[in-house]
Amino acid sequence: MKLDRFSQKHMPGPGGRDGTAKRLRALRERLDMSQPIFSASYGLPLATLRNWEAGHGEPPASLITFIGAIETAPEAMRRIIAGESL
Repeated sequence: MKLDRFSQKHMPGPGGRDGTAKRLRALRERLDMSQPIFSASYGLPLATLRNWEAGHGEPPASLITFIGAIETAPEAMRRIIAGESL
């Protein structure tokens, strides 16, 4: 099965949990957000975000795609979650 570019970019790659944890933390830090602000902005439970960043468990594939969408368009995704117009 051949994946489109978006799917290839946002699928979990080698590194498993550690790779996703690093990617998620790097995204949050790039956005200059604390864990509580990031979780509230994107509708993620704070405890779950903390667990994922610590490498305990891993988001399901659908949420990994959601994280990819945040990486691509963080402000648009925040506004969608908040119910604001684009």
